[in-house]
Amino acid sequence: MRRCAAPLVLLVLSSLLGTVPAGADPAPAPRVEIWRGGQNTDLPPGFTSRLDVCSTPPNAVGEPHYYFTQDALALSPGHEGTLALAHAVPMLDALTTYRVALRTYVPGDLTVRVEIPLAGITGSGSITDAGIDGGSEIDLLVQPELTWLDDEDELLDVATVDEFLRSRPDHDYPSALIVVGTGCRGERSGGLEIDDVVVGTASGTTVTDFRGLRRPTLNGPAEDPISYGEAVTLRTKVWNGGEAELAGAPVQLWARPSGSARERVVATLRTTADGTASTTVRPSRSTRYRWSYGSAADRPYTWSEKSVAVRVFSVVGLRVRRTARGHGVAVVRVSPAHRQRVRVREVLRGGRFGAVLGSGRVGASGVARIRLTPRKAGAQRVVAVVAGSAGVLGSHSRSLKVRLRP
Repeated sequence: MRRCAAPLVLLVLSSLLGTVPAGADPAPAPRVEIWRGGQNTDLPPGFTSRLDVCSTPPNAVGEPHYYFTQDALALSPGHEGTLALAHAVPMLDALTTYRVALRTYVPGDLTVRVEIPLAGITGSGSITDAGIDGGSEIDLLVQPELTWLDDEDELLDVATVDEFLRSRPDHDYPSALIVVGTGCRGERSGGLEIDDVVVGTASGTTVTDFRGLRRPTLNGPAEDPISYGEAVTLRTKVWNGGEAELAGAPVQLWARPSGSARERVVATLRTTADGTASTTVRPSRSTRYRWSYGSAADRPYTWSEKSVAVRVFSVVGLRVRRTARGHGVAVVRVSPAHRQRVRVREVLRGGRFGAVLGSGRVGASGVARIRLTPRKAGAQRVVAVVAGSAGVLGSHSRSLKVRLRP
């Protein structure tokens, strides 16, 4: 078994059964999906864990824990202890089925216990070597036989839960606890995985499905610059302990533009068969992205461990027209237009920027017209340099060779 390290999260998803036409297949039982991550995190409402020891007198019990694997709740009781999952059910005598899927890795007895606190009655028993070789699904109402005692330890019966209830038709039993856990073989106990707790009554059936949290990774251009208006593709792969989720996993791409305190969803996707998803974005300003797995509608969000920043640079174009007297006017076009400061500078040997020949601001149309005042007459190279603004980084145009007069 493998530990799943992911943040603590809970989701309960419940659907209603529809009416099934005559001859049609029955609708699937509604599923209550329990998503968790981490060791000894809170169990969902109605479920608790119990720890006991196997040795007499009790020795130090190894560190017990439970955690959520990819598809089950794993109980690992430690070296000399037992760990059980207790589930509160509202009316024991209203149950028509109570099935659990079990898987064990070490042969041994599994404990089964039914407690009716208000009636002072307890039924106890065990299942030998259940859940080995691929697991077992067991209906705890019809197996195993339990020994039933009252609050004074007087023997009431030895029977299955179903037989015990049918033998006492005049009794209405209130809420009960159904407890399933690891058993002792000598002074040791093996681990146990529990999944798909199926609770059926005359009014319907629900399935509690335990799941470990999946986590998306983020594969994309980390800190790669793009020009304004360009697109970039971001990719993710959903994994759980190194294993990809199957097709159809819900993922969202979230974005937080520069200067914004909030994230928002910019893409909602389903993964392909290998657990991957990708989308193309065209940010209007520098933006930080990260993926989430899940949605508010069907499971909790878990986030990619890292985010990527896509840096957006302004696009700058430059042309210079000469007046009749040989003076120069620079026409600078900038996208996007945020009234950025523009400087036209001479370009020195080696590509270094030299003196400022003129400056101005970008207008609402994205154009700045700047009168140039060169230091000398003749041919020279000039470049337009635009400052950053509103989350768009500054940039510069290509240099032009022009012939101007002061």
